[in-house]
Amino acid sequence: HTPYVWERKTNRKHLVVIGSRRERNPRSPMFDRIEAIFKRVRPEMVIHESVAAEQLKTMPRDQAIVIAADLGFTIYLAGK
Repeated sequence: HTPYVWERKTNRKHLVVIGSRRERNPRSPMFDRIEAIFKRVRPEMVIHESVAAEQLKTMPRDQAIVIAADLGFTIYLAGK
């Protein structure tokens, strides 16, 4: 099931890798799962395999997902 989550934690360091589908449906439960991980881990840094268009940084959640799938959602969450 997506997302695929790989985690390693030692002392105060915590690394989480999330693998997801290129889903453009804002109602997909995948996005709820990813958001729950972000809330739990509260990342200091987010790295995505793609390059984000500047306008994604200001889009609301659903619009970012429709336009750029998981990348849009990652940008949305990183900006919170």
